[in-house]
Amino acid sequence: MISVFERNEKKCVIDLSTADRLASVFSEYMERDDYCSNSEGYCVNGIYFDTEDFKVARYSLSKPYYKEKLRMRCYELPTDNGSPVFLEIKKKIGKVGTKRRVLLSYGEAQAFINERRMPTGKDALTEQILSEMLYYLDRTGVSPSVFIKYRRIAMCGKQDKSLRITLDYDIMSRYDHVTFSNGGKCERLLPENKALLEIKFSSALPLWIVRLMSEENICFSGFSKFGSAYDKYGRKLSVNMKGNTFNAGII
Repeated sequence: MISVFERNEKKCVIDLSTADRLASVFSEYMERDDYCSNSEGYCVNGIYFDTEDFKVARYSLSKPYYKEKLRMRCYELPTDNGSPVFLEIKKKIGKVGTKRRVLLSYGEAQAFINERRMPTGKDALTEQILSEMLYYLDRTGVSPSVFIKYRRIAMCGKQDKSLRITLDYDIMSRYDHVTFSNGGKCERLLPENKALLEIKFSSALPLWIVRLMSEENICFSGFSKFGSAYDKYGRKLSVNMKGNTFNAGII
């Protein structure tokens, strides 16, 4: 499993009809990743961490040169303490994003977040990343803040494996019941007829993508699921987040 990523990112919101056309062209140069076992793609479930006054989200929306955030992610909702989850710390410096992540069990993740208990038996790189996350938790005082889920179709380049394109559909979020369990009502972050296109690449966009975006008259404008969730719903909240503990829930 790759634990450290560094790449440029381009994002934009597009119509579903445009997404379908693009996906057809992408298939000439790209191939589905291992998780896309069917045409519908796969589900991504994430819990994002923030302070009681939503300092991380508000700072992200200001489009700073440098920003960072912590999230918990899983592809299949946990059913017991042994279920796998990813803990990730994402940073963005200018236009370059980095992601450092570790694979933990559900039980290890809860103990790490709530009790600051380091899991045992991990390799040196995992321990280093966890120490960085521990420092971030203690420095910022963040706690579980918002749950975000969506359906993703992911592709990687046939020739250039560092090129990755994702299409995210049905992006939903909730600020209550921030767990991985099925309870709680989610609200749409994007209209039903919209999808999020994201292109990640190591150095420069391939010429065929540049031409395709020009033909489709697509301009990259950026989109943050975490920032958009706060911008759309979080501003309305008067709930005190202080003292929340991580409990991903069991379905």
